[in-house]
Amino acid sequence: MPAASRASYASFTAGDDLLLEFRKWPASLHYRVRTVFLGADEDGAWIGGRKGRGVDRGPGRRPNVVSEDWVSFLPYGQGWAARWYARQAATGRASRYSCYVDITTPAHVDPDEQGVPSVHLVDLDLDVVRTWDGAVEVLDVDEFEEHRLALGYPGAVVKDALRSAAEVRQAMAAGAHPFDGKQAGRRVSSYTAYDEFRLGHSDARLSQRPG
Repeated sequence: MPAASRASYASFTAGDDLLLEFRKWPASLHYRVRTVFLGADEDGAWIGGRKGRGVDRGPGRRPNVVSEDWVSFLPYGQGWAARWYARQAATGRASRYSCYVDITTPAHVDPDEQGVPSVHLVDLDLDVVRTWDGAVEVLDVDEFEEHRLALGYPGAVVKDALRSAAEVRQAMAAGAHPFDGKQAGRRVSSYTAYDEFRLGHSDARLSQRPG
């Protein structure tokens, strides 16, 4: 499938439901979660997820629950997906990390098997994170090495994943866009500002809010 571009999101408006689906190489379900489309700019698309929302991990695996509100950035044609948590949580990734970047194949947009608008990525194990005290780390290097051999990652995929991890780590450590916190901070603040969503009102109301 072709990598997503700005045109891929042209039919979406702020507040539209969008399924975010991660798979493991080559196609087994890793997890999927319902998100809300927040907008797209010249660099990528922004989506948001709600605390308490269920995370489908596939048949035979117990669902998870999102531990904190978050906003994600999906850059066009790049092999990573970044997530910023609204605040530190007691459990889950948000308990340890303020920003979590999955190294992936480039995102593509396509309906799922039920016709639900979806963003699809293949998770390539490596993660780049910023802890709540500001440390930048690369995680799951051993898992990447194991899976690239056991699952037969193509050479080009390995090369792209390693390059993406290095570039993201450098950008995060330097505080370069989008890891300078400016736009991500505004998106998180805007997304978490409306308490009515916490009371069970539809995320579709975002389409009526300034963005």
